[in-house]
Amino acid sequence: MLAVTILAACGGSPDPATAPGVTPPPAGEDAPGGDPAPGDGQDATTIVACDLVSADEIGTAVGLPVGAGTAVTDEGCSWVGEGVSATLTVVEFDDPAVCAAARAADATDLPAVGDDVWVEFIEGDPPVGRVVACHGLNRVTLMLSTDTDEAGLQEILEQLGAAVLERM
Repeated sequence: MLAVTILAACGGSPDPATAPGVTPPPAGEDAPGGDPAPGDGQDATTIVACDLVSADEIGTAVGLPVGAGTAVTDEGCSWVGEGVSATLTVVEFDDPAVCAAARAADATDLPAVGDDVWVEFIEGDPPVGRVVACHGLNRVTLMLSTDTDEAGLQEILEQLGAAVLERM
């Protein structure tokens, strides 16, 4: 069995201003410059997690199909398939040091994915791998639980983590 947990906000609304987890501009005002473009320092209230990675990307990475993403909180999105469960969350902090403080002592840097990105493994049956990325004031956490070894977990997490961070 394969379970992926990718820890940001989901929505399926075609209008980004009405998607769950999005704070629309005050009544009668347009957002300055329109919708924020990926990579322009969006905060967690403007990020729609379900838009950061697709069901096809998750399915391809893990080798099993998953259904469309659905909101699990204002900060999360979840995908489910036979033998696969995925969740993506983005949490905003006032102080970037809070994100870095979440780093486990035995974490391994992933410079190929980005700055302030690392992977951690948690013993279990099946084992759990987690990528944490500090992106501005946001902490993005991706978790994967599967019967594969740590190298396989890390490869999948790097692939999905890079896709998510590229869109932020």
